[in-house]
Amino acid sequence: MRTQRAEDVVDQRPVLVGVGRRAQLDEGDLHISIFAGHSSLRQGEGVAVSPTAQPTVPPYDVLVLAGGASRRFGADKLVARVEGQALLDRVLAAASGGHQVCAVGPRRPTVRPVTWIREDPPGGGPAAAVVAGLRAGDTPYVALLAGDLPYVTRETVDRLAVALAESPARDGALLVDGDGRAQYLCSVWHRAALDGAAARSPDWDGVALRRLLEPLHARQVAARGRESHDVDRPEDLPSDT
Repeated sequence: MRTQRAEDVVDQRPVLVGVGRRAQLDEGDLHISIFAGHSSLRQGEGVAVSPTAQPTVPPYDVLVLAGGASRRFGADKLVARVEGQALLDRVLAAASGGHQVCAVGPRRPTVRPVTWIREDPPGGGPAAAVVAGLRAGDTPYVALLAGDLPYVTRETVDRLAVALAESPARDGALLVDGDGRAQYLCSVWHRAALDGAAARSPDWDGVALRRLLEPLHARQVAARGRESHDVDRPEDLPSDT
């Protein structure tokens, strides 16, 4: 699934974690203070420790889009092996923080249990798959993941959920790569926002996912490493597979 450019996605602020808190090392006699992004070192001070609080990850459901004909790949890419795992199984591992995990597409064997749903009509495309998947689950947040993301992790999804929770005026949070391309299928959204977007049309068969999601206001979250990388062709697979 190809990434899209994010010209209409307006919030480009990075996620800031731990700024404004003090942290102290308890090793030796070196004291490190961190406050408002500035650090200072002083010798001979005490060993008190003030750990940085971890942000609370809000509950979310996960929809993994596992349809598509894999025409450019030449075979079912979701069963391709990456570091000994099927590509789909790697994505389902990244989805493991979800309260409910659903895969939309033709049923395949998987290592982890997953609820399977078919888009209407079968093969109707990613927008139809998202709309079908919204019928499952009940948490206020919904993560959307492509089934062909070899580097996505649970930490990725949790980070997006936290970014959305910290941005109450936004409808969602999505990864953006270093070239400014938005990965709509590595994102977390308010369920109510997705329901509202789906209600704009009675039929999403064959409609591009971008038409469903672009009217929504999403926070951009910078991708780390290659976590937004997707697989369209065999050469897109990691070279060590």
